Amino acid sequence: MLRIYIYTDREKINTYDNIPSMSITNSTLAKNRSYSELLSLEDLQIYDRETKTFERDSNPETLFLSPILDIPLGRCLVFEDQAFRIYSIDDLESFDIESLNKTAALLAKNCGKTFEFEAILPVIEKINKVWTELRMQQDALAVVIDEDQILRFSSRRERVCWLSNFFPTLVPDEEEKKIYPSLEHAYMTIKAKKLGCPADQIEDWVWNYSAKDIKYKANRLFKKAAYKNSTAINDEFRLDLMQRLISAKFSYNPSLKMLLLQTAGFELREHTKDSFWGTNFDKELTDVSNHLGKILMRQRNHFLEENG
Repeated sequence: MLRIYIYTDREKINTYDNIPSMSITNSTLAKNRSYSELLSLEDLQIYDRETKTFERDSNPETLFLSPILDIPLGRCLVFEDQAFRIYSIDDLESFDIESLNKTAALLAKNCGKTFEFEAILPVIEKINKVWTELRMQQDALAVVIDEDQILRFSSRRERVCWLSNFFPTLVPDEEEKKIYPSLEHAYMTIKAKKLGCPADQIEDWVWNYSAKDIKYKANRLFKKAAYKNSTAINDEFRLDLMQRLISAKFSYNPSLKMLLLQTAGFELREHTKDSFWGTNFDKELTDVSNHLGKILMRQRNHFLEENG
């Protein structure tokens, strides 16, 4: 018998009182199915906290909150020792940054397992919007143009750090079918996979290190003899991957997209010592420098064309 525990109230997800058992028979079956697929199983039982009984819902369609993950409003799905607290998408408006971070990590870590990639994209977009709006208020994120009509950005320039790859925002990659906590996490992880780095080591990076730390660890790894002279990574690959991830970063974050559009008419430069992605602090302004700034401006132009 496969038992899925579903809370029908809004108490904290770690409150498991009145639950007769926390074990699930045939947990592999649970892990490999989406929620909608689980509901179709004939032997599924649902625990109702109000009646304290397991029952087969006579009308499973009433449990759906389509199109949001096909998951019931205000309920919690428990697989083994993990609880998945599900809210209405509108409830995210009242979340603080910590709650948004926890919800985002839960969805991303279980993408392709409990939650299907395409199904969670609207929720990812909503989380990004609300989270960034909170950051805009807290850190005064804005479009800040220098006197020479150039916007110079980096992760250290706090008001314009939203243009940096380090800026925390969920980046869904449709090719990998993965969700990453920042563009830097996505770029370094995909690059590492391309080089053939150990899969378990790569997965450990994503949710255990900051964007700054993952860049440091990845670059140290790439310098090892096994990867240093690899021909798997060239400039074409790097540029195409960055364009793909920049598109995802801004397409699935309405707040960042709005800020990017507000930079229309101004040049964007990554103000770092990097002379490929940036300009080495304006010391190198050539056709082969400031690639990140150029990609951002191309993405901005794409959005402007879409808007007519």
